[in-house]
Amino acid sequence: MTQLVEKQLDDISNLNHTDYGKYFSKEEVEAFVRPESNVTTALDARLTEHNIKPKTTTPVGNLNRLTVEIPVHRAEKLLNASFDSVSFKSQLI
Repeated sequence: MTQLVEKQLDDISNLNHTDYGKYFSKEEVEAFVRPESNVTTALDARLTEHNIKPKTTTPVGNLNRLTVEIPVHRAEKLLNASFDSVSFKSQLI
């Protein structure tokens, strides 16, 4: 799917292509970015398994964007990752 979208984007952006300027409709873009139902189901199951409830569900077109807030130690466990914070003190020379 990604390669198809990339090719179509290349074609509509190429001055020499017959599809030049035939931009995607809002509905086509939403179809490209819509997750498959099995992905949504898996995400819901994973969040429920870890007792995580979305803070907000924001409609974006005909899609929903989830926002969750959890402590870093829980995110590290859930994602099997380690997060670090790095900061630098700015100095004028």
